[in-house]
Amino acid sequence: MPFPVAKEDVLHVTCPECGSIYAIDDAAMPRRRLRVRCPACGRGLRVDGTVRAADREPPRPEDRRGWARRLAGALISDILLYHRDRRDTALAEGRLLVEFAPELGEAWRIYKSGLGDGEVYARHFREAVNEILAGGETVLEPGGAGASETEM
Repeated sequence: MPFPVAKEDVLHVTCPECGSIYAIDDAAMPRRRLRVRCPACGRGLRVDGTVRAADREPPRPEDRRGWARRLAGALISDILLYHRDRRDTALAEGRLLVEFAPELGEAWRIYKSGLGDGEVYARHFREAVNEILAGGETVLEPGGAGASETEM
């Protein structure tokens, strides 16, 4: 079964096959169990709409690091999926971060809200931008000692 995580009024569902993470508005979620297909890989997912956002458990602290890494990867992969040609041009011209500032800003907002409890794993987000969107180039410093974990 997918690993649901709640933050405010959003349900996050992770595909067990490909690791894609989807945010579903709690208000739009039918109040029943659903079987849906993952848009990324086509695998069937089970989503429990009977449990409302306020009643869901947040991920355990030991699960947050892996979940943060998967969430960052899913958000950045979505940007690349829909804008590959635009990314290729911006990367070749050295203006990747400027070109994708709106998309990265929105992905960062979703990323922070999905982790909850003020715990932000900014390093995972920066690594996903470098590895996935920038194709392995370093466009964002990965962080380390002294790097803020609350800022992208």
